[in-house]
Amino acid sequence: MQIIILSTDGKERTQLTEDKFFAGDWTVNAQTGKLVVIGYYDTNNNNKHDKADKNEILIYDLKTLKLVSRI
Repeated sequence: MQIIILSTDGKERTQLTEDKFFAGDWTVNAQTGKLVVIGYYDTNNNNKHDKADKNEILIYDLKTLKLVSRI
C-alpha cells in the first residue's frame, strides 16, 4: 500500500512513499503537522513481508510533503 496525498480539488496527487515501500499503518500528529508511516521495504522483490524485508518508520512534514526522518 502506498501513501498518496490528494489536493483539495482532487486534481493534483503526490505519492509520498516510494514504490518499494509498503505502508502498514499511519497516523497524523495534529500538534506538529507530521505524518508517521510504519511499514517495510520489500528488499527481495517478492511482494511478501518476510524476514529479509527492512521494517522502517517514516516521518513526513504535511506542509512540505517531504520526508523528514527515517527510523
